[in-house]
Amino acid sequence: VVSTQSTWGFSVTSIVEMKAVFLFTIFSLYLLSANAQSWALCPNAATHVSVASVDLQPNRPNISINLKGKVDEQVTSGKISMVVMYSGVKIYTQSDDLATGSTLPVGPGDFNYVRSVNIPNVAPHGAYKLDMTFTDQSGTALTCVSLSFTL
Repeated sequence: VVSTQSTWGFSVTSIVEMKAVFLFTIFSLYLLSANAQSWALCPNAATHVSVASVDLQPNRPNISINLKGKVDEQVTSGKISMVVMYSGVKIYTQSDDLATGSTLPVGPGDFNYVRSVNIPNVAPHGAYKLDMTFTDQSGTALTCVSLSFTL
């Protein structure tokens, strides 16, 4: 094996090894971010529900959502409105009864919302954003959570 020196004193073999390590690192970071997910309160979100955690599992054929927090009022009924965006474009909206994911009545106190939603097979891979707005029996906003994830 012939090893020649570069202008900076590295051998060609060590430069090839450094490139391989660099490419492996980039590929590993890509794999780690493939199912990246995060959540935040929507801008100007109501604060009747203090959200403590949101667990999001975007695994085909379903996406599972588990939201935990505290509500400052009694909620006897309500709605959840969902808006799905793909690469910044609104692709789906849905409104459901709050009881589809939460035991009612609830509060004041612990509030949990657990839901599993089917992801269609035709849904493309890429970056998604799901905004979930919760309202109570009088239509008053409780909170809004924005979830970002990739498929």
